[in-house]
Amino acid sequence: MIGTWKINLWIGVAASLITFLAALFGNTFFVSLERAVSTFVIFFLGAYVIRFVLGLVTSTDGAKKSEVAEATEAPSATGQHINLVTPSDDETGTYDDRADLYDEDDHDRRQKHDQTRDDDEFTPLVLPKIERQPEVTQDPADIANIIRRLTDD
Repeated sequence: MIGTWKINLWIGVAASLITFLAALFGNTFFVSLERAVSTFVIFFLGAYVIRFVLGLVTSTDGAKKSEVAEATEAPSATGQHINLVTPSDDETGTYDDRADLYDEDDHDRRQKHDQTRDDDEFTPLVLPKIERQPEVTQDPADIANIIRRLTDD
């Protein structure tokens, strides 16, 4: 863990003091004191959790142990070669059928896929036009009479 319990104490005291002063204006003294004590407990224990997580994240012991373990193991070929050539679009296909394209045994299937892919063309979505309804014009006197009737009720 990072730090000591004194850090937790200061965080708890600061949070409880702020809570006590904020609650004192709208509550009685004992209600404000109760809220301040509960805030102290929550922040004091919460600081332990945060210190523990930070200790795990910033810990270098795990990295040193893994380096020692790698040095004792036999060297393998994994990770020794990087393929810097990106396959072309014709070779990759879509995400779903990439596994089929790289199968050595399914050469016919690969050719069939290439043929069906060439047949598919993009067709844009054609939406029907929305017709406007003619606007109904009313006499302003009729509108005023309707409003008068509504306000009389």
